[in-house]
Amino acid sequence: MKNNRRFIETIKYCCYALFLTGLYVIQTTPHFLEISGVKPGLIVPAVICIAMYEGEFAGGLLGAYGGMLCDLGSYTIFGFHAILLLILATATGLGIIYFIKNNRLNAIFLCGGALALLNFLNYFFYFGIWDYENAWMLLVTSYLPAVLCSILFVPLFYWLFGWSNQYFESKVKE
Repeated sequence: MKNNRRFIETIKYCCYALFLTGLYVIQTTPHFLEISGVKPGLIVPAVICIAMYEGEFAGGLLGAYGGMLCDLGSYTIFGFHAILLLILATATGLGIIYFIKNNRLNAIFLCGGALALLNFLNYFFYFGIWDYENAWMLLVTSYLPAVLCSILFVPLFYWLFGWSNQYFESKVKE
């Protein structure tokens, strides 16, 4: 039974990693899911929703993996998103275990907060610090709509990872 559990958990985490890789491909495909020049970030809500179901350790590792994927497709210093998503996913997993109830509304708030924090830090370090003229317009016309567009995918990811968690747990109990 113990070997069966390890095998099923290995399959589950490989499926999560493949899903995140697929989301990376979708997220970086030019003009796919783009509305008025705004593309949603799909990896961050997926990582936060995974961390809500899997806890701090697995959520943190998958957060670091998702962050590395985000770093591959961005113009930031490599490791920027990996470190931030590692911290955010670990904090989300711990928060769900100790403080917050695991439900859809909290998933929307946690993902929205994580997206807002990541996008604001991106804006601050690459535009805000340098005091470019009218840089705030980039925040209003690009970063904030991307956050709002990304939040639309949270209920889908929350349902999908809840279903997959129940499916794999039922396989372990067999």
